Amino acid sequence: MKAHLINCSDCKHCFFSRYCSVDWTARINDHKNQLEYRKGQYIYYQGSPIFGIFIVASGKVKIISTGTGKKDQIMRIAVDGHVLGRWGTDDEVYATSGIALEDSVICFVHNDLLRNACLINTQLSFELMRFYALELKKAQYRIKILSQYSVKEKVAETLLYLSEVFGTEYYNQIPSCINQHDIASFAGTAPEQVSRNLSWLRREDIIRNEERKITIVNRPRLLELAHI
Repeated sequence: MKAHLINCSDCKHCFFSRYCSVDWTARINDHKNQLEYRKGQYIYYQGSPIFGIFIVASGKVKIISTGTGKKDQIMRIAVDGHVLGRWGTDDEVYATSGIALEDSVICFVHNDLLRNACLINTQLSFELMRFYALELKKAQYRIKILSQYSVKEKVAETLLYLSEVFGTEYYNQIPSCINQHDIASFAGTAPEQVSRNLSWLRREDIIRNEERKITIVNRPRLLELAHI
């Protein structure tokens, strides 16, 4: 669905508006595609060709990987300004899928335009390289958690991660667009296990529920449970 166009020069949180020259910001604005995705709609599919990168102009997106048993694992959550997918060539494919957690506006920049922008704007190249390096570090940390942590520790760490991703808008809160199945998928456990551990966290006055949102009320204790 075609979205009301968000001009790159008015957008202060994406890579292009922050790290490109004025001329290149205008060029990307003229050539990008921008669409609105409804809640639950796929933005790109695992296994589809990589024609460019997506950037969240506004909204929330979950990045999932589907295993051989068709079981989805949430890899990360993307919000305003975050990059979806990865840079590649047209003969490569996406290793993940992106699904809108709420109605979202997404920008798409084709590989050719991205490549030329990076060649001219060296800071853009550097910041994208830093972004992918940080994502790799986070992925390695997630592997450690999934393989070594108990269910209670995984749930605690997941709640902390989600509260930080959503930032100041929902500080110490997990918005209602995230449900127990999403928490279970990110933590690598079953929804029933998540439900039991959320109940225990509520009894311990570490979290509480408010209008379908989870609110962290004892962050130091949750940090202790997650070994952070």
